[in-house]
Amino acid sequence: MAKALFQHLLKKEALENYFIVDSAGVGAWHVGENEDERVSAVLKKHNIPIRHCARQIQAEDFYHFDYILCMDRSNLSAAQALKPDGAKAQLMLLRDFDPHAPGSDVPDPYWGNIKDFEKTYEILERSLKSFLTYLKEKHLLPSS
Repeated sequence: MAKALFQHLLKKEALENYFIVDSAGVGAWHVGENEDERVSAVLKKHNIPIRHCARQIQAEDFYHFDYILCMDRSNLSAAQALKPDGAKAQLMLLRDFDPHAPGSDVPDPYWGNIKDFEKTYEILERSLKSFLTYLKEKHLLPSS
């Protein structure tokens, strides 16, 4: 959901050419699977397209990407353990950018219902918008 939402936000601000956006998990639990149907439903409600196939994070991702935004402390810790020495990626919690709950975990809605997925969408939207503001303030993006 975060990948599709971020791509949507970038497109709305004409910033899509400044990013390569991807999504990967630290574990192999869902590798090769498409997005959860509840993710599709929430994104469709917000007119956001999605095409997703789950993959596991790879060592080269830490060299290829500038930022790796993790959904929770557990994933952040796992990603930090996988990060090769000398890799450039900055690992951060996505909610470090959430003005309502900085440093909190994004709740995993997987075992919940559609309302839980909508709540997660709201958290992601708020956090990703704030992340874009952060990049602009650091002069890493045009201020549109």
